[in-house]
Amino acid sequence: MGSSTLAKWIQKNLDEDAKTPGVAKDRKAKDVTNAEEIRQVEQKIAEMEDFAKRARFTAEGLTKHQEQIAALRERLQVLKSESTPASK
Repeated sequence: MGSSTLAKWIQKNLDEDAKTPGVAKDRKAKDVTNAEEIRQVEQKIAEMEDFAKRARFTAEGLTKHQEQIAALRERLQVLKSESTPASK
């Protein structure tokens, strides 16, 4: 019960994984690591944005805080692009 196309795709990938043992495990480990870092960066961005709502910044301090958030967003974008199926 199921798609023969999907079954062929699964079998093809199983065969490839069998030819190069360890590669699939490396991919999984990287995906888990990326997922955890994505979660941490998203949480840090949320915390910093929440703090910015309550804080009284100087103009210089606000600029620095916004730059830090922007840098985190760039990192998040990189992490998300690395974890897409197209990059595997």
